[in-house]
Amino acid sequence: MSIVFNKLLRTLGLTVALLATAPAALSGGDDVLYQVQPGDTLSELGYRLLESPLEWRTLQQLNHVADPVNMPIGSVLRIPVRMLRPVSGRATVQSVQGTATLDGEVAAEGHTLGQGSQLETGEGGFVTIVLPDGSRITLQPESSLKILSLGKYRGLEGQDARFELDRGRVETSVAPQRGPAARYRIHTPTAVIGVRGTEFRVSTDVVEAVDRAEVTGGIVRVGADGREVSVPGGFGVVAAKGRPLAAPVALLAAPDVSAVPVRFERPVLRFEFPPLEAAREYRLQIAHDQAFAEPVAETRFSGTAVRLAGLEDGDYWMRLRGIDGAGLEGRNADFRIVLKARPEPPIILGPANNAKIRGGSVDVQWAEAPGAGAYRLELARDQSFSNPLVRAVRQEGTGKRLDLAPGDYFLRLASIRGEGDQGPWGDALRVRMRPAPADPDPPKQADGRLQLSWPAEPGQRFEYQIARDRMFSDILVAESVAEPHASIPAPPPDAYYLRVRAIDPDGYVGPYTAPQRFVVAAPFPWWLGLVPLLAL
Repeated sequence: MSIVFNKLLRTLGLTVALLATAPAALSGGDDVLYQVQPGDTLSELGYRLLESPLEWRTLQQLNHVADPVNMPIGSVLRIPVRMLRPVSGRATVQSVQGTATLDGEVAAEGHTLGQGSQLETGEGGFVTIVLPDGSRITLQPESSLKILSLGKYRGLEGQDARFELDRGRVETSVAPQRGPAARYRIHTPTAVIGVRGTEFRVSTDVVEAVDRAEVTGGIVRVGADGREVSVPGGFGVVAAKGRPLAAPVALLAAPDVSAVPVRFERPVLRFEFPPLEAAREYRLQIAHDQAFAEPVAETRFSGTAVRLAGLEDGDYWMRLRGIDGAGLEGRNADFRIVLKARPEPPIILGPANNAKIRGGSVDVQWAEAPGAGAYRLELARDQSFSNPLVRAVRQEGTGKRLDLAPGDYFLRLASIRGEGDQGPWGDALRVRMRPAPADPDPPKQADGRLQLSWPAEPGQRFEYQIARDRMFSDILVAESVAEPHASIPAPPPDAYYLRVRAIDPDGYVGPYTAPQRFVVAAPFPWWLGLVPLLAL
């Protein structure tokens, strides 16, 4: 199998040729080498192979054949391609992502194409086509590819596939090329790339005027400015305009993705990986399939934190590799993930996370989530929800009152759509339930003063109020104190209401106690003590 190259442009003035099995760079590209079999004669070959059968005489002259009837078995005849009888073939569009056209029309899965067909992609567009022999080409974003030839030659084994890349990049996976007529070539404005049983990438940086070739399997030949080098698997080479062809260097190792989660449950996908020594940047490619014939997107980034948005729920294959200081891209790390982020969990409106609530109940409120027809709620003592107290209760509305004993709890919500399609759980929310505040002791009146006191916990501060009415619309006294008691001048004789609230050391302000009614009595007149004496 073979894979790929990127763009090679006229401006570089470089000739780059890649061939996996031949000892030298591409040559003799217009000839087919045919090995003579028992019983072959030139005239018989003319009728079986050639477009014009009588041109067997031309073959005799080209190959200096002395006896056209008794040719040595195993000898090789060189036959120009122009003389062969072609049999056209058709390729099929396997997948389309984003903007792409075929011969000026919108490209779609299932379309067929052949000699002369032109494929174009826009920004973020990908097209994958499959050739008759199973070879596959994926046109990358902002690229243009034309099929120069696609088919076979009558009577000969092997597929002849030739393409012209005007701009952009392709990645190609080539079936083993067998037979005398087998060839798979991509022409660029400055080069011809021949592929036979290897895996590699080629790219051109127009700004830097630099070509790069990276080999991940097999061996290729790279030629530039009259010099050639052999590049084995695991190595890459840089060819820069105006400089001698550099020696191959080892590619960066594949990044370590062992700690990347398999399942993601948020629309914005995030993960990190250990840095690669000498890596300047990284490239991440995303596809629906392990062979990356159905690409979805790709991104190039610095750092070791990945953040992706816009992916639909589903299974994906990721391909991550490092890029060194010379711009060579390293070995691939392929891994599979599952994204299940929808329907998204609702946003909890209240209570707030880590809220402290005094009393026996808490009202949980949440916003409507897009696409959700109902919700599920879970409540547990631990954040792992290993033993929930309330297990996945279905809720039709957007609120639920929970009666809870004092203690710490965790709750979470998930959305449901359709026939029970439940999305991921939202982040766990912690609720700290505390006992309801105890009522203050009845005020005591002595020597014209009121003595107030109430239960307390260590470190608390307090606010108390005295009002004329139960609704506390007419407040007479409002004080803050550091101790659970106070002494104030007694107000005029009447009925009053008292309430108190505590402020915990962490700043939590508890609720007021229920209003407590008390009466300030009128002082006992001193002269009433003389009444018994007057009766004597």
